Amino acid sequence: MYEVVQEDELMHDCESPNSQDLLFSNCEKVIKAGIWLIRNGYGRLAVLPYAAPSGCYWRCEFHPIGQPKHAFFRYTTGSAARYLQDHCGGSVRRTISPKRLAKAIMATVPEDLKQRCAGDCLVETEQWLVSLERALSQKLIPQAFEDYGDYIDWKLISIHGHTGSWLKPQPGYVKPGTELNWRDQPFWRSCESEGAALQNSGAFVIDPTKLEQAISSEIATEVFRAMTEAKDYESEQILVNAFKKVLFRLQTISR
Repeated sequence: MYEVVQEDELMHDCESPNSQDLLFSNCEKVIKAGIWLIRNGYGRLAVLPYAAPSGCYWRCEFHPIGQPKHAFFRYTTGSAARYLQDHCGGSVRRTISPKRLAKAIMATVPEDLKQRCAGDCLVETEQWLVSLERALSQKLIPQAFEDYGDYIDWKLISIHGHTGSWLKPQPGYVKPGTELNWRDQPFWRSCESEGAALQNSGAFVIDPTKLEQAISSEIATEVFRAMTEAKDYESEQILVNAFKKVLFRLQTISR
């Protein structure tokens, strides 16, 4: 089920700001919406700012940390104050607060992606958010990468012509195209190690009454996610690895 955005939060917006102050304000609002989400229940949400391939626009995406291919929100400065133009197609007031914008963004995000982003804001992430807010207070906008250049830290650019600087990437940052394959995720690596432990421990009696206890929501969720990302020929291996996890849990429960 999706949340419903209140009608008083929505309004058609035809304005197209062109001044430097309005351009900065639009970028700042999107970033602050991401900051609000990270601090309010979505501690595993990643904010990804970058330059469009043409170099003419600044973009910002939201996605689960470490999973840029699962971006669920994208804003481009070409949309001006039409913040949801490339998201759900709705409209919000140009003067909408970052908090309300954050809620409007999440209103149409699938539940699975919300769950991937859910969590507390870790200490190191909070420290990074403070540094990000400091940059914004100096009217500097972060940029993780650009089509014609690559860098380790994020570049801080100035729309107003000020001298830019650098910002450490968000903790857990993964550049698009370099994310882990499903096989490399910690959950599936643990299936392999637990399968090896089963082989070394020898035979044991399975109590079928413990089956439901052994199959957790985590296992079901990870199987679902891997199936949606994997190739057809990998589906059998996903089930085999998941079965290793279930057997390992059965063995542990039966002791």
